[in-house]
Amino acid sequence: MTLPLGLFLLFLSHSIRTSTGTLTCADVEEKGSGAAFRAEELAGLTSLEQEDLKKCTVLLGKERLSPNQSLAIWSAFIEVYGNAENIPEHELQQMGWIKNGIPPSHFANLTLSDIDTVASFGRCKELSSAQMENLRDAISEQWLGKGLEDFTSYDLAALRQILCSYNSTLIHIIHPDAYKDAAPELATISNCSQDVVRELAALATDERAFGSPRGWTSVQVGSVGCILAGLQSIADIPAEAFEGLTANIVECLPSETFQEMTNLQVAHLSPFAANALSRRKLALGKDKNFALHEAITGGSQAKKSSTTSSLDKALSHEQFNPQRDGQPQNIRELNPKAAAVKRDAIALMSCFFWIVGI
Repeated sequence: MTLPLGLFLLFLSHSIRTSTGTLTCADVEEKGSGAAFRAEELAGLTSLEQEDLKKCTVLLGKERLSPNQSLAIWSAFIEVYGNAENIPEHELQQMGWIKNGIPPSHFANLTLSDIDTVASFGRCKELSSAQMENLRDAISEQWLGKGLEDFTSYDLAALRQILCSYNSTLIHIIHPDAYKDAAPELATISNCSQDVVRELAALATDERAFGSPRGWTSVQVGSVGCILAGLQSIADIPAEAFEGLTANIVECLPSETFQEMTNLQVAHLSPFAANALSRRKLALGKDKNFALHEAITGGSQAKKSSTTSSLDKALSHEQFNPQRDGQPQNIRELNPKAAAVKRDAIALMSCFFWIVGI
């Protein structure tokens, strides 16, 4: 039986790869990701030329890799380029999950002069403490000893996760206004020590940043994000401000933060954020779970009551508060202005129904 030409060429390619132990970019393109290959197969990338390896850098690091897979790919880059220093920054920026396989000792040899290269590492959330510390030291050395007190909002936004590798004493000297401008980029950093989170929260509440949490809106809550976990009292934040919490922020906040939130704050979560919280299956208690359900369905009476009109508030206050200071309960005697407003409202409604009846 004669095989079709296309199938024959595919079989031949597979046979050659199996016999030689090599892996080509064409193979990676066919599978769509480096994650589709075993670490032993990825080791075959060492036989490629630099230009060939460049063609599939993005695909190789596109999807989550195991530690062995990422190390195998990184080792292939070292073999092809000679050493870490020779790997172009443009390649480093595109590596994605490959970065997790960089041995801590190799960071000192990386070229990190381009802020975009630093930013690409700042987005990595699964580097080990040793990797982060060596990366931090390499950046400090190549930035000519520039300290945190000199960092601009642009620098902070690029560092992101790398900020977690600094101790809290150093975080304390960041300028609050620089933090304020960078805050939206730092809203979802995770795996920081609680000391670092507290210092970042202190920056957020500085008058030169966002000030007292009692005056925050949804904009401030969305900008501060996961740094909310460092506040002394999250209950101080107005409930309606929690409408600014996104699903990504919900995922990086510790469970303790949600346990400290009031039921009304939980009820003001957006449906997307509420669903993200529900998926975490935290032990929140009966009342808070009910508030969460209301947020998911969008039926929170708490939200409606928070926007009650001033007329309703005035009438409710006068009608349901018994005699005070010996004053009569009659609403006309106690508050003529409120009574007049009520009469006007009733007259207006009567007119409306008369018109509709016509």
